[in-house]
Amino acid sequence: MSTVKDVEKIDLITYNESLKQVVLVIIESRKWCNDESMYEELNEKFNNYLSFVEDGQLSEVYKNIEIESVKFELLYSFELNDHAKTIVYKINEYLLANNYLFEHRIHET
Repeated sequence: MSTVKDVEKIDLITYNESLKQVVLVIIESRKWCNDESMYEELNEKFNNYLSFVEDGQLSEVYKNIEIESVKFELLYSFELNDHAKTIVYKINEYLLANNYLFEHRIHET
């Protein structure tokens, strides 16, 4: 399974048939730190996910399923630090303003 560091890859895609919802999952397994490159990778990853949806690739790849909504989900292994909270808040605001669903949480392994 890929992670945020693999910015060109989709980490995980799931489909909720009853909701007709595609969930695009980003997985961050590293501990949050103050290294700005980590947040740049996360931002690039989200931008690539958005492009996947908005450029029609998602619909093309999954043309045989009915998609009514798309949710982005960020799973992480460690509690968010203050800087990560700010970044996640900005991602949330952007996605909500563009009619996407967003969820983030610690992923227990």
